[in-house]
Amino acid sequence: RPETTIGGVETKRGAWTVSIGYLDSEGEYHHQCSGAILTDTVVITAAHCLIDNVVTRVHAGRTNPRLRGAVVRFIERTASHPLYDGKAIYHDVALLFLDEAFEFSPNIQPICLPEKAMTGSEMIVNWGLVTQGWSPGSSEDLDKLLLTEVNVNVQPSEECNSIYSSLV
Repeated sequence: RPETTIGGVETKRGAWTVSIGYLDSEGEYHHQCSGAILTDTVVITAAHCLIDNVVTRVHAGRTNPRLRGAVVRFIERTASHPLYDGKAIYHDVALLFLDEAFEFSPNIQPICLPEKAMTGSEMIVNWGLVTQGWSPGSSEDLDKLLLTEVNVNVQPSEECNSIYSSLV
């Protein structure tokens, strides 16, 4: 499995991961951001993905969202976190409400979430999480997108704030 992101590898599974994007004037699909299926009509993504207001569709069910066979749903409305301001990295989360429900199948599933609500990030410190998203294919095949994943461990907020304070 070739490396496609720092620490990430190509994967062939990811029924909960969707590509969020738009069609250009020539009808070509452009991937803008990744998201995860919460329910059959709701996708969660980063609020910064909505800044340019260009995303209009969600592609699911394929590890390359540009290929035929992807299940397409249109974004009916969006809701960004009320405290997201576009300048800081905090509260960078949004919900996409779709025009039509996904039909769940082996290739399209909601993401698995804890059954019990967590009241703070300190409750999940040192948990191992898997993040997924699309990376461009090789320079020989620019139309290909590769679904990649990386395993990460949740770190204490103080550590993250210390490391990333210069970015805010």
